[in-house]
Amino acid sequence: MNILSTLLGSENVIISFDAVAVIFLFIAGFFWGLQAGKRRILLFILSIYGSVAVVAFSPILQEITLRFRTFSSESIAWITVGLFALLTVIFYYVFSGTRVKLVLPLPKWRKGNQFPHILVLSIATVGLLITVLISLGLEIVSPYISQLTESVFLSNVGQIAWFLLPLPAIFATAKYKKE
Repeated sequence: MNILSTLLGSENVIISFDAVAVIFLFIAGFFWGLQAGKRRILLFILSIYGSVAVVAFSPILQEITLRFRTFSSESIAWITVGLFALLTVIFYYVFSGTRVKLVLPLPKWRKGNQFPHILVLSIATVGLLITVLISLGLEIVSPYISQLTESVFLSNVGQIAWFLLPLPAIFATAKYKKE
């Protein structure tokens, strides 16, 4: 008898490939968060938000889709996902620059055990990243995505929740001065 079927109470347990990939990304994101620290997680969250804003409202991308009707929807999705990834990396390094540190007010972090704070920030960051990537590349992954992943990351409530979850996570882990 399989351990997983014993834990879930069913003999017919099938875990889809995308569910395994999502679990792997959450675990990898947590370990990256432990290694990187809260400041870099915050900068990565900001770079994801900046990339989403540029990709969602980019007139260049809209012009490509209008001019090149010969491209398939999968090709346009690959271009969109690639542009998002490129902009995320660029924004991360721009936000990591020394001049931006002076302009961008980063919160002070609470002292003590950092494990729960990093866990919350890492889960929020990876959830945001998965939601954005699946939404941008829906034409690529739609035939392969499971119902569970679709309901958690692509439903209206799921998209709004994962898109907004990093903000309360940042505020919950920040330390504020009492005036």
